[in-house]
Amino acid sequence: MPLFKKEAPVQYVTAPAPRAPVNMNVHEHNMEMRMGSLESKLRKCDEDLALYKREMQRLKPGSPQYEMYKQRAFRVLKQKRVYQKQFEQTGKQQFNMDQMKFAKEQVQDAQASVSMMKDANKAMQKDMNNIDLDEVEDLHDEMEEMLMDASAITDTLGRTYDLGDGITDADLEAELDNVEAELFVGAGAGVPSYIQPSYVPVAGSAQAAGSNAQHANMDPIAQLEAAQFGGSGQRR
Repeated sequence: MPLFKKEAPVQYVTAPAPRAPVNMNVHEHNMEMRMGSLESKLRKCDEDLALYKREMQRLKPGSPQYEMYKQRAFRVLKQKRVYQKQFEQTGKQQFNMDQMKFAKEQVQDAQASVSMMKDANKAMQKDMNNIDLDEVEDLHDEMEEMLMDASAITDTLGRTYDLGDGITDADLEAELDNVEAELFVGAGAGVPSYIQPSYVPVAGSAQAAGSNAQHANMDPIAQLEAAQFGGSGQRR
């Protein structure tokens, strides 16, 4: 008799392969195809029931043909009830799938939003590290000082100077008379035609020569009066 028992061979159990995830879009498409097929079957049942009803209306109740169409109508009606139940169940499943798909899309959108916010936060932190707040404040102070200096320069350039009060009324009147005389003397032939003296004779005559000589000896004020009052030399 052996001292040690022979160990039983180890049996290895193979783990089942992981199930592939269900594609929601494919499953939703299959549900829609099933709904369409059931809807077509229900429409066919309604057409058959309408046909059997017309045949039963033209036949005598209790006749063999009437009973035949009646049994067919019963069979089609049972099929219709089954299809209706399947259609309702499939519709509920499709509605649940739509809700799950919408919830999944919401979670994906939330993940994308969070990821975008993280990226934006990192970018803002990186940009803020390149900005020195003290430097910005110093720059603002320098700009404020430059604006104040520019305003002071403008005020200085627009300053008026005191020329004194040593000018009397007599000085002003004399200056105005001199300016008036200089203007009329310098004007010469530039006097407009509508204020030319009306007494000026025809050029080339002796009277014209004498009048011109007499007019030339007048002072500027007298010349103006002669031009305005026709040479009489008298004010109105």
